[in-house]
Amino acid sequence: MTPTLYPKSQRHADVGKQLLHQAQEELDKGDLIQASEKVWGASAHALKSVAEKWGWHHQSHFRLRAAVSYIAHTRARNDLRLLFGYVENRHQNYYEVEWDADEIQVGIDAARTFTDEMDKIRAEAVPAFPSLDELPNPQRRRLRMLTTRPRHRDVAIDDFEFLPPIEPEPPQSL
Repeated sequence: MTPTLYPKSQRHADVGKQLLHQAQEELDKGDLIQASEKVWGASAHALKSVAEKWGWHHQSHFRLRAAVSYIAHTRARNDLRLLFGYVENRHQNYYEVEWDADEIQVGIDAARTFTDEMDKIRAEAVPAFPSLDELPNPQRRRLRMLTTRPRHRDVAIDDFEFLPPIEPEPPQSL
């Protein structure tokens, strides 16, 4: 097995897949709060996997929304914005418990579609980003934010260090 060129990107992708699996398990057990939060986490980590590979800063909801908006705009894929918005809204259920099991299942399905799309994008070569002068204002603002280190971040802290361990897949029976 060859080592990945982007280990942090792969790690975020792996965490996202694990959280997506856990979301379904939590829903099946009837824990709507944990299922909701894991739906959000799965999608956020899938997006972080792309952002990490592309060299973007992705340590806030605001930056994640900017990342998905930039990706969706440059690829003419508004469905990515809609999917991300839907799963981000499931995150609210962690605090408010407004969604029932049917809505959480739709969120899991949306997160599955979103993470699959992020996997496809992450598998591509890192795109060459245009100069900021060539971009319309909203995209210029997003790309500047994503490529500029946040002032409030301590350079010694890397959220990668705090990712949960990945559970090994159970062996497939014959």
